[in-house]
Parts: sequence; C-alpha cells; structure tokens
Amino acid sequence: MEKMNNNRARSFMQVRSSRSRSNSRSKRGVSPVIGVILMVAATIVIAGVVMAMLGGFKAPQTGIDMSFTSVSASATTNKVTATVLGADATNVPTTSLIATMDLNGAGHEKATIALVADVDGDTKIDAGDVISIAPTSLSISAGDQVHVVITHKDTGAVVGDITIRAVA
Repeated sequence: MEKMNNNRARSFMQVRSSRSRSNSRSKRGVSPVIGVILMVAATIVIAGVVMAMLGGFKAPQTGIDMSFTSVSASATTNKVTATVLGADATNVPTTSLIATMDLNGAGHEKATIALVADVDGDTKIDAGDVISIAPTSLSISAGDQVHVVITHKDTGAVVGDITIRAVA
C-alpha cells in the first residue's frame, strides 16, 4: 500500500512538474512576443509623430511662374492690364505678390496689383484671370516703355516680367 502511495505521489509529481515546465515554457515565450509587439507599436507611433511634424511644415513656394497674354499699357487709365495665360502655382492671392513698375528706364517704383476679372470667383490669380497693375505715383504716357516686375513676397522670386510700350 505504501508502495502504491509512493507511485501515486511520483506520478502526481511528474504530472505537476510537466505542467509547471509547460507553463514556464509558455510564460517564457509570451514575454518576448509582448516585447516585440510593444517595440513595433512604439516605432509606428514615433514614425507617425515624425510624419505629422514634417507634414505640418511647408517649404516656401519658389516655383511660381506666370505667363500673360493680351497685355496692354494705357496712358488713359494709367494701368497695365494683362490676362493670365498660365500660372505654375495656381491660386496665388494678390496679397502675396509685389509689383514694381519702371517707365523708360527711370527706376522701379511700387505698383498695386488688382484682379479686374476673376474667372472662377476665388479672388486668387490663376489662368484666365485679368489683372491690372497701376503705379502709385508715376503717370504713364503714350509711347512710354513700361517694365513691370512681379515678385512673391515670401520668397522674393520673380513670378512675372512684362515689358510693353504704352498707348494712348
């Protein structure tokens, strides 16, 4: 009887030790898996934060280039009027542009830019819009050589350059 009890005790111990071995194996296996999952999650979160930060910063626009058609300079209206044929960067607000005007090579002075005809009604300069450029103090006379330079305020890049002879 005692021998039987010993056998039972041994078999119980073997079952118990095999259970504890399998439990310890599975516990040892879980910890590295959780660690890897946490490291992957942390990497994804960090990558997302970096992308959000970099996406929030815009590089200044330097590639704006406007071409014009139907350009005229009038002594009667004291303005240069031009239809925008195309703009590399569309939807440029007039407030982000600076115009200077030179008459007969006498030196550039500040001029104002205004939208005369806004094709799509968005109050920004894009293809098909008509703009007028008026000097602040100069008077355009018939026969004057008028040179207008339009620059972007933020970048200082020249976005338009017009030279035309004024008519009456």
